[in-house]
Amino acid sequence: MAHGDLLRRLFASHVRSDDAAFRLAAGELIAEERRKNHRLLADELERELNTAVRPGASAPLTFRVLPKSRDDRPLLRLAKPKHELANLVLAPSVRALVDEIVNENQSRSVLSSHGLQPRRQVMMIGLPGTVPARVPPRTRSPPS
Repeated sequence: MAHGDLLRRLFASHVRSDDAAFRLAAGELIAEERRKNHRLLADELERELNTAVRPGASAPLTFRVLPKSRDDRPLLRLAKPKHELANLVLAPSVRALVDEIVNENQSRSVLSSHGLQPRRQVMMIGLPGTVPARVPPRTRSPPS
């Protein structure tokens, strides 16, 4: 593919916030540089592509504008959870499962580099006031 077409696809995918298309176009650009024997540049681009998110960060590579209401007020409100995960008394097997889900979501950038996604839904069954109601919301519902 022509160099200009690759650059157009790269920029278009960034503007559309399409991370998968962006990574695909970037991968093709890196492959093209390797074919031209520009190994140092290709290695450097590949390293940047794979470390584009800072360690521990959960934000995607692109930025999305937050929606606003007609009154130009934010539609989102940030709130702290009522219960901290560390304060819950859980059976060891349940604690291990909840910790696994939290770790999976915190390291979703690593998973996405391998073409995987963290679990989006988990069915939790219990009486009112038990674990399903007490697990912090950021753990219960996946980030969008």
